[in-house]
Amino acid sequence: MQNIIFSKRNSLLNKFTIEEYAALSGQLELISLGLGEVLYEVAEEAPFIHFPIDSMVSLLHPMKNGKSAEIAVIGCDGAIGIARNHQATLNCAVVAREGNAYRIRKNYFMEEIERNERLFDLFIKHTQVLLTQIAQITVCHSFHTTDQQLCCWLLSNVRRISDKEMPISRSLIAYLLGVPLEAVTQGIDNLGKSHLISYQSGVLTLLNQQAIEKRSCECHFVIKHEIERLLKTPPSHKEATSFDIHHHHHS
Repeated sequence: MQNIIFSKRNSLLNKFTIEEYAALSGQLELISLGLGEVLYEVAEEAPFIHFPIDSMVSLLHPMKNGKSAEIAVIGCDGAIGIARNHQATLNCAVVAREGNAYRIRKNYFMEEIERNERLFDLFIKHTQVLLTQIAQITVCHSFHTTDQQLCCWLLSNVRRISDKEMPISRSLIAYLLGVPLEAVTQGIDNLGKSHLISYQSGVLTLLNQQAIEKRSCECHFVIKHEIERLLKTPPSHKEATSFDIHHHHHS
């Protein structure tokens, strides 16, 4: 049993009241997520709902030819696996940045949401944000250059995780963006020559965020604005600050 101070937690969980936490505290687990770990597959019902802290999870839509494309990224601003019980998904969820997350059994959590009108409304807003992100990323893949997509992807990472160093391979970035490896390599080289990023020993470091923002398409800002509009309004009631959670190392 470990006492967690919730200043470092998921911002969606931040909106729960002390009473709402009390109903969930015995069920929430703090776990470690590994890079590339699959949380659920296509046509599979997610057994858990995950709330990332310093990890990030990509929702991928796979095609029949074996390729896939990222349709959404969820970090400390959201949750993965929100759906009615006994409902399979059309995407898969893959850890794009290792780190920690809270998880709770989906059937238990969805029963709590359906009993609580305020929480139900909160997760409707979360779904709106997710739909905006899916639509915007789809537009991005269709109309924007690989360089623009790469800049947008970098900014979405930095917004969710304040660390500007990202341990990730070029091939994983290509897989997530659904573009050829050669295009990602060229994009990283272009940004590197402009001294906007560095890429050494599998670690991508953002050097000039302002310049990256100017070079990016508008998609990052549309998604950021929607998150702030729908989810950043603090609740009018007292929030929980800490409580006990079981800590597990998840492999």
